[in-house]
Amino acid sequence: MRWQFKAGAILAAAVLVFAGVRLFSADAADAQPADPPRQAAAATPPSPAPAPAGTPPTQAAPAYKPPPPPERPLPPRFTDYLAREYPNSAATRQALMQIAYGWSQAVNDVRGPQDAKLAGNEIAKGIACALGPGVLARTGIDQQTMLDRIKAARAVMLDNDSDTTAYLRFQALAGGQYFDDPGAASCSFDPAALPN
Repeated sequence: MRWQFKAGAILAAAVLVFAGVRLFSADAADAQPADPPRQAAAATPPSPAPAPAGTPPTQAAPAYKPPPPPERPLPPRFTDYLAREYPNSAATRQALMQIAYGWSQAVNDVRGPQDAKLAGNEIAKGIACALGPGVLARTGIDQQTMLDRIKAARAVMLDNDSDTTAYLRFQALAGGQYFDDPGAASCSFDPAALPN
């Protein structure tokens, strides 16, 4: 039993040393440079020149919003699949196309975690649309049947090695993130306005 006590004490000491080194190195990295006047001058933004009389006051720039992803057509194998499998259900085709645009964004436009979050939000919005009461009522199917349709459509959409690899990369970058709640109006179309 004594060796467990000694091992625990050594482990605790090692953790304390490690934490102290990390704290010391963080403090050293945050230390102020030796020339405070130069730092103060660099930190003070230059004052803007006074505006000429009669010009309207400038407004603050809006917060940065990334541009929307480029609209690219979905692969013909996917659109052909939708037309072949669901010729009598415009609501199913539209809902699956909405999800597919999110999948396309995940495969083609993801460069980092923020892009993965944007693509994940689009996919989540599409899935919420497909499983929402408007689409399900229009199609006359239950959620499990629609989930099966989503899975089959994803298999067609990611039917080649490069798309599958890119989608796996997206999943790795999106892992652990929370996606936005799409809310009640998640469809980019009105299911009630569709003929079937």
